[in-house]
Amino acid sequence: MTLFLLILASISSCQTVMMRLYGIKNYKTIDEALIIKQAKKYKIPDSSMFYVDSAYFAYFKSLDSMHKQVAKDRMQPLQACYYDASGQLVSLQINCYAGGFPNLKWNRNGIFNTFVPKQQAPLDTLLNLQQHTEFLRTINEKTQVRDGHFDYVIFVHWTVLLGRQSKRFIRYVQRNAELGKNFKIDIRYVNMEMIWSE
Repeated sequence: MTLFLLILASISSCQTVMMRLYGIKNYKTIDEALIIKQAKKYKIPDSSMFYVDSAYFAYFKSLDSMHKQVAKDRMQPLQACYYDASGQLVSLQINCYAGGFPNLKWNRNGIFNTFVPKQQAPLDTLLNLQQHTEFLRTINEKTQVRDGHFDYVIFVHWTVLLGRQSKRFIRYVQRNAELGKNFKIDIRYVNMEMIWSE
């Protein structure tokens, strides 16, 4: 994520063109009001809006060099983490594995054609469902972590900055979840930017 921010901060005119082609936004400030506004545009329910605590990044940065790639993967701005009823990670989708231009190719090789999606990014065991949940913070009073048994819990990490890419990604995950209508599914939308204003 730090690398992502540094890249955005050092934009030249050529990079500005590339950003526009990818649909990346250039906001001076990103605050709670903007995040909520964008979440509504992306059809994110009020009750499912979260942001990730800064401890999330601190945790992954603290890992030893053996887990360097996993830490890098898990700090990416767009992720879908699918946990099963036992709380184990069973599918992981991450922006840096999607590829594509001018839009990320989330459904490369039809991975989103089935629920649970086929494997895209390497799975890890560094966070189970409970541990991931502990890094969530609510954006407003309507947000709540739903109790009860779920066959699957999906964490959708997204950002306002990635504009069109975030919107498309969220839509892919939502449509994929519709394929799992025989399962009890909870989707938690996790903004990766709120920590910057803390």
